Amino acid sequence: MLVAERPIDPRITRTRAALREALGSLLRDRTFEELTLHEIAEAAGINRATIYKHYADKISLLDAWVADDLRHRLSAVPAGTERPNDVRLAALIGATCECLHWVSALGHANDRLLGMIAEARIRALVLHVIKFGFAEKILFAVGRPELAAAMASSAIYGAATVWATAQHSSSSTLDAHVANAVAGLASLVVSNPKRVRLRHALTFE
Repeated sequence: MLVAERPIDPRITRTRAALREALGSLLRDRTFEELTLHEIAEAAGINRATIYKHYADKISLLDAWVADDLRHRLSAVPAGTERPNDVRLAALIGATCECLHWVSALGHANDRLLGMIAEARIRALVLHVIKFGFAEKILFAVGRPELAAAMASSAIYGAATVWATAQHSSSSTLDAHVANAVAGLASLVVSNPKRVRLRHALTFE
C-alpha cells in the first residue's frame, strides 16, 4: 500500500536542514564516531530538548539524511514511456552511484562508522526498491525472486562503489558505467517496458 506523503511543517524542515548542515560542517575536521548529537545540535543552534523530537541519536540523523538523499536522486529522474525499457533500473543504479559518491565526499575516507551506516541504509533501500519492482511487475526476476533481489541489490551497490571511489568520477563516466551495470544485471533482473513507476518505490517504508 502506498503511504501518502503528509505535508511537513516548515519549522521541522528548517530544523532538520540545520542539523544536517551542521553535521556536514563538523565532518570536515572530525570523524562521525568522535561527534555527539549534542555537539551537532549546538553547532546548528538547536537546544537539547528540541533535537530529540527529531532524532533519537546521531546515527538516526545520518541514516535519515542518507535515505532522503537517495530518495531525492531517484525521484528527480523524469518518468515517461518514451524512455528506454531499462530506464528505471538505470535510474536506480545511477542514483545509488551518486548517493554513494556524495557520502564519500561527506567525511574522511577512513571514517569507518560513517561508511558503515551509509552502506547499511543504501543497501537496504536498493533491496527494497528491487523487491517493490518485482511485486509491482515493474521488474521481472530471472529465477527465484528473493535470490535475484538479493544478488541484484548487492551487484548494484558493488557497481556504485566502483564508480564512487574512482579518481575521475564524472557524469560522463557515470552514463557508461550505468549502461555496463544494467547489461551485467540482465541475468538477474529484466525491466518491464509497460511499467515505469520504479521511482515511487522509495515512498514506501
